[in-house]
Amino acid sequence: MSTLRFKPTAYALSLTTGILYLICATFQLVLPTWAMYNLQLWSAIYPGFSWTLGGVILGLVETILYTLLVVAIFTPIYNTILRRSGHTASHAG
Repeated sequence: MSTLRFKPTAYALSLTTGILYLICATFQLVLPTWAMYNLQLWSAIYPGFSWTLGGVILGLVETILYTLLVVAIFTPIYNTILRRSGHTASHAG
């Protein structure tokens, strides 16, 4: 197994969470009465969020920042555990 590098992991996970966030936000237009789209819930997760274009963009930025925080914490922990377990051999190619 090879170690995780911060940048590729951050790009991949940020893109994934950003796409998922936008899918969820888009579904609000189709299913606005679902309990998932309660403004109090989204505001608790994303400070300053509102169901406006600016609010949705702010939520996207916050999603990416949260993701970068997760990657910054997860990557060194994963690499440390990998190294200590003796699985540090890299695969060529």
